[in-house]
Amino acid sequence: MQDIDDIIDKYRDYLMKLSSTPRTGWIRSGVKDAETISEHIFEVAIYSLILAKITGYGEPGKTVVLALLHDLPEAVVGDIPKPDKDVSDYMIEKKVLRDIIIELGLEDIVGEPEYTLNSKEYRLIKISDNLATLYKGLRYYGEGYNSQYLRQIIVNSWEEAYKLCRELGFQHLVEHLESIRDSYPGIFR
Repeated sequence: MQDIDDIIDKYRDYLMKLSSTPRTGWIRSGVKDAETISEHIFEVAIYSLILAKITGYGEPGKTVVLALLHDLPEAVVGDIPKPDKDVSDYMIEKKVLRDIIIELGLEDIVGEPEYTLNSKEYRLIKISDNLATLYKGLRYYGEGYNSQYLRQIIVNSWEEAYKLCRELGFQHLVEHLESIRDSYPGIFR
């Protein structure tokens, strides 16, 4: 195992980078003082915990740990917005996440990396990731930001969350998302 000082230094550097890096999609949308990657990770972790508890789908502790790690690879590869990602970008991010799980010895908490990335908990994180992005996008829209890029982020996040919620039978969340869609006709045409 690596020296503890080396590990702490490495992850301190990751966290400093994530806490000072605004999310690329918001910058491209023209948002001033945009949310950082660290802020986004925290929101996803909270939404993931809430969803795990209210749906009973997946194990809450495992879900939170994975949510805290889900965008940590962006400290290594950068924040690439979904529309710009190709298969190789996803593969690199997954490899970095697997390496982090192994390096930190988290298999006993989150499971084997190959299984983890296809687990119930990871599905909850995907929903939470899209919800956090959707809610933040709607907040920015409410503050007067109205670029086509921002509206597309909102719509894409809504569509991905909606699809996963329907697949998993989360009817209350489906209805919640339909209510959001119906409340913003200027975005969802």
